Order: sequence, then structure tokens, then C-alpha cells
Amino acid sequence: MKRKINRPVLVLLAFVLVSVSLQAQNPYKSLGVEMETLTLSKGKYIEFFANDSLVRIGSIILDTRNNRISSFVQRDTMYSEANLEPEVSSRFLSPDPYAADYPNLSPYSYVANNPLLYTDPTGKYIVDSEGNRVDVTTTQDDDGNYVNSYTFADGTDQSVIDDFNANGGTILNAMSMTGEGRTQLGNLVDAEHSIGLTLSDETKVERLSDGSTRVRYGVTSSILTEQKDGSFTTGHTDITVYAGTAKLIAGQPNQLSGNTGLRQQSGVLGIIGQTGTHEGVHATNPLNITQRGQNQFKGANHNLETVPNAAGLRYTRQFLKLFNKK
Repeated sequence: MKRKINRPVLVLLAFVLVSVSLQAQNPYKSLGVEMETLTLSKGKYIEFFANDSLVRIGSIILDTRNNRISSFVQRDTMYSEANLEPEVSSRFLSPDPYAADYPNLSPYSYVANNPLLYTDPTGKYIVDSEGNRVDVTTTQDDDGNYVNSYTFADGTDQSVIDDFNANGGTILNAMSMTGEGRTQLGNLVDAEHSIGLTLSDETKVERLSDGSTRVRYGVTSSILTEQKDGSFTTGHTDITVYAGTAKLIAGQPNQLSGNTGLRQQSGVLGIIGQTGTHEGVHATNPLNITQRGQNQFKGANHNLETVPNAAGLRYTRQFLKLFNKK
């Protein structure tokens, strides 16, 4: 004899199953922690299914029968981020913010699953002088040299492309030649404010009243805004690198001393990359920006050059090592 199941019972059963699945979307709820769980669909669809009684989620083992953490995954201490632990290094912990542009790839994949050929220090993008997106791809050639290539938005005027290649492209290409430069290049791309790059033919050398000489390789300018907590943020920022100064220093017939001598040995290209790296700190480092605002508006006397100078010196030493100079 067949038994009939009332429709209300089916509806209630379905509701219970959905509720369990939704609760399982946050495995930490049993610990009293309310949080938005990372999912591929950003919570739009159910992505956890309690088909097994014990399921691994990240570093925990979840008991789906009572929605409690059963145990924690033991970490193998022989692995680390330095030697490429698979769970740590092969995927990002958040979706690519531009994953919609690449529907054929996982939003968590890194450089189209081809890390031997490509690098992506930030996952974001830079813009040209007209605000159009410029895709930057950094690759290594057969000799191990890093090379940037730029893809411009459809319809970008050729004059804008030429302007970028002559200015920002030249500076970024020089920066990408060393690890320190690539770090600062990533900071420029990752900045929340827009950054313009100009390569000027000007030579900035002046004699001071005390008889000393001041040489300026570049300058960073921006409008600063004070926040409620006393910190300062910046809007659009312009970085200018003085190629004329670089040519003057690199072309000196006699060996100069100190850090200026190291710049001289690195040549025009090395000085451009060093200056871009130095100014990149001024343009993106939050503490440097705040201290600049405090000096300008609060009468403070912070030394704004210590960190940028250190970054620039690291770049120059790495650049010289690249060409076996000392």
C-alpha cells in the first residue's frame, strides 16, 4: 500500500535542508563569529553541500551533522610561503577584481595559471594620460631580463600611446629591471589615487647660498587632504623624472663620490629607474604622505627622504649588480 506524503511536509523538509545549507556557508557561526564567507559567486549561490559528514574548509574539518568544527588541519612545518606551500602560493585568497573580464579563468587563478611566464604584482591596472586602462604584462626573456609590455584600450589615440611610451613607459621599464623597482612599480599600480608619470628633459642643478650644489633628479606633487584621525591622503599625483639631470650626472668625465657616484655608474637608464623608485615612495607610502602633510600644514619637521633614499639606493645597487658593476 502506497503512503502519501502531505505537500506541507515536503515544503517543511525542503526549508530545513536549505536552512542547514545556508548555515553551513559560515562554518564559524558555531563559534559566535559572524562573517561574510568567501565564495565564488559572492554569496549569490549555495556553494557548500553537506554530502559528507566531515568536510575540509581551509584549515578546519567541519562536522556537517552538527555544524561544529571537528578538528584543525595540521600544518606541515616543512612548508612555508618561501618554498611554495601549495595551499598558500598557488591561489589568491580573494577573487581577482577584474575576473569578469576573463570568464574563461578562475577568479582565484594567478596570471592565467602561467607563473613561469607572467607576473602580476597587484591584480589591478594603470591608466594613461586620458584615464584609459593600460594592461601591463611583465615577462622575463631568455636572458632573465624583465620586460614590460602595454596593451591600451580600444580606440586609444595614437598620440596618447606615444606619450605614455615616451614618459610613463620609459620610467616603468627602467624600474622593472630590479626587484626594488618592481616593488615600487606595483605600489604605483596599486595606489587608490591616479598617478601621472612625466620624463622631462630639464636639468635641475642649482648652487646654494652656502656654496654647495643641489641636484634634483625628480619631484612628486599632489594635493593633500587631512582626515579626521590626523592622517593625510592624496588625490591625483604627478611624478616628474628629470632626464636632463640623469644625462648630466651619467656624462661626468670624472668619477663622482658617494651615492652620486653609484648613480653615475648606473648610467642614464639606471638613474631614471632609481628616481622613479624613489619618487614612487613619496607618491604611495601612507606614512610619507601623512608626514608630508604634517610638514606642510602643521609645522612639523619630518625627514621625508630617509625611506625614499633607502629604496633608491637598493635599486641602484641591484642595478649595478645586474651589470656586474660595483
